[in-house]
Order: sequence, then C-alpha cells, then structure tokens
Amino acid sequence: MIIMHEYPLSMVEHAGFRRFCHALQPVFHVISRNTVKRDIFKIYNVEKLKTMRLMERNKSRVYLITDMWTSICKKRGFMVITAHINDDSWKIQSRILRLVYVPCPHMAEALCQVLMDNFLEWNIDRKLSTLTVDNCTTNDAMIDLLVEKLGGDHIRCKSLFHVQCVAHILNLIVKYGLDVIKSSIVKLKLKNSQYKSCPNDDDWNLAEDIYLCDIKVRLSEWVCCGIDIVEEMALNMLEKYDKYWDNTHEFLAVVVVLDPRFKLSLIEYYYKQIYGEHGVGMAEDIQRRCYNLLSLYPGKSSSKDRSESLSKAPPSTYLRDRTSLSDYLDQQKKTKTVHVKSELDRYLKEEQLPKCDDFDILAWWKSNGLKYPVLQVIARDMLTVPVSIVASESSFSTSGSVVRFQLSMMRIWMLMTVRLM
Repeated sequence: MIIMHEYPLSMVEHAGFRRFCHALQPVFHVISRNTVKRDIFKIYNVEKLKTMRLMERNKSRVYLITDMWTSICKKRGFMVITAHINDDSWKIQSRILRLVYVPCPHMAEALCQVLMDNFLEWNIDRKLSTLTVDNCTTNDAMIDLLVEKLGGDHIRCKSLFHVQCVAHILNLIVKYGLDVIKSSIVKLKLKNSQYKSCPNDDDWNLAEDIYLCDIKVRLSEWVCCGIDIVEEMALNMLEKYDKYWDNTHEFLAVVVVLDPRFKLSLIEYYYKQIYGEHGVGMAEDIQRRCYNLLSLYPGKSSSKDRSESLSKAPPSTYLRDRTSLSDYLDQQKKTKTVHVKSELDRYLKEEQLPKCDDFDILAWWKSNGLKYPVLQVIARDMLTVPVSIVASESSFSTSGSVVRFQLSMMRIWMLMTVRLM
C-alpha cells in the first residue's frame, strides 16, 4: 500500500492509522517505519535481480532514457534512469533502474560518471543501443564523454546512440512561437474590471489568424503570410524545428522504411515536398543509410550487399583457334549469371501492406524472422528506441496515476513534416 500510493513511511507510526488498524483487528501488530524501510529494500533487491536476469538472457539491446530533476527547496539534483527492453515475445518492457542523487554542479563530467557507474552496476555497458536525453548543451557534451568511455566496439551505431527528446523540442517550438504574440494573448485573456488594457483591432485580428487556423496550416505559409508578427513567430518556430529535424530525420526515416505499410514510398513522397528538386537525392541517401546499417549487423553476406550480378565461367575453353566467334558464343551460352539480392532488396521489392491503424509492427517483424533474419534484428533495435523522456519525467509525479506510453516512431516522423502540412 505504501509503495503503490507513495505514502510516507512514517504513516505506520501515526496515531490515527494505528487506531484504524486496531479497530479492524486488535491483535494485529503495526510495524515500525524502519521495518517498512527494510521490507521495501528487500522487495527492491528481488525486483532488481529479476530485471538483471531479464536483460542478461534477452537478445535485445537496452534502450535508456534519463532526465534530471532539481528540488526547489534545497537545489538537490536527482537523475532517473529508465530502461526499455524488447523481450523475447516482442513486447516492450520498461524498468526504472535508478533514482540517484547527483551532487552539484551538474556538469557533463558528473552526469557521465553517474551513468557509467550505473551501467557497470547493472552490467549493461556492452548492451546499450541508444540513450534518449533532453536537449541541452550539457547533455550533448555528456554523450560525447559516454561514447568515448564506452568505446566504439560496444556501440553498434554511434550516429544513432544519441536520441533527442521530441516532446521537449515540440514544447520549445510552441513556446518560441507564443512568446512573440504573448502581449496580444494577455490582452485577450486579461480580466480587468477597469478596462484599461483592452485589446485593439490588431490584437483581435491576430487572434483570429492564430487561433482559428487549422493546426495543419503550413508553417512555411506563415513565414510569408504578410503579417509581421506572425512571420516572426513562424521563423522562431522553424528555427527550433529545423535544429531537431536536421539531427533526427535520418533516424526517423529509417524507421519508416522498416514499416511494411510504407517502406520508401512515404519517404519519397514527403522528401519531394520538403526538399523540392533535391528530394529524390535525399530519399536515395536514406536508402544508402539502410544498406550501411545492414552491413553493421551480424549475419550479413558481404560488404557489397546491394544487388549485383556474378558471372560463373565454366572450365577453360582455350582452344587452338582463340579468335573463333563460335567458341565465344558457345561460352556465353554456358555462362550462368546469378543475381544475389540482399534482404533489403527483397523487402523493398515486395508489395506494401495495406494501411490499417491497428497494425502491430512488432508482431509483424517477429513473424518474419525466417524471411528477413538480419532485418528483423535491425527492426527490433530501431523500433524499440524511445524518442521522449516523458516516461522518466513521470517518475517524479506523485499526483494521479502514472501513465506510461511509447510514442509511435511513424507518427513522430509524420509530425515532423508539419511545416508542409
């Protein structure tokens, strides 16, 4: 009960609680606060052992998210570390590994050391796939230090190790936009009995343009809409948007390719809208990224995983008349051409699945392991990556139920194209 509802341990010593327990069962002995503390640690150690065994025997890598929280009263810092695992049943499991105190100052070196200590404690330093963090320069420096300490051999793809929190980026985009029109919004919402700060005609026109617009109006149209304050807002939003997009769109696009309902077709469609005449080349870059990713995983046939023709010549036909045309034609007939295609080639060539909202992409890849063994491993890695630290932030919430969720990688990628929708 104390764990479930996050009651203070001292409640077992409250007179009212003890009287309540005595009324229910007079012979029941209420334990002390210290006994509750010991019992909670016992439960924690049992659950920790279960989680460690789960991560040890599971073939999936570990995907971490972490966030910092600072108490207002004492300025004390705490870090929460949450692990995501795609288990053998292809179900995503989430576990809070630690809620650890981090002494000030909260510099990159201190954060890196705390994380490394916990990686070693949980024996996951060689099983890490990605780390999702908030967007700030300290975390950027921390990631560089972690990559250096972990070493390249233990990180399958360095360019994908650092995942930026999409929720934080979206929040900043909205914040930067609203800051520009803050004064007009205040006037429209202000309750002033003296009517000294009434909105003027420009304020009302601005409200109509901002709040009655459909949420899918293109940011690019706002940039050149002719209203100075709206254009300024759109520029601020696009600046923050582009910073995240440039760092993340390739990763999100690869995830889209791994969705059998869309594959490369959706990439090609949106990239033409986003990049114009350069869209075709950008989509080809994503395809090359997929081939490069294929070569990083075990089970690859060769470094040349693209389609290619290999000619297998029959035994030597070196005859007396080397210039004989008939000998050449005869040799050509006997030459066998074998087309070697990679898993990715076969996957992309097959017809796309019909679009349906309740499609379980993890279940699909689980059932297609024999057909695409290497791609299945890649999909297991890529589709498990958390793109938000919201789950970690919820660890500090003591009001209401904690709702945990996995953001759809597909929907996030489409959301990032909002500037053209």
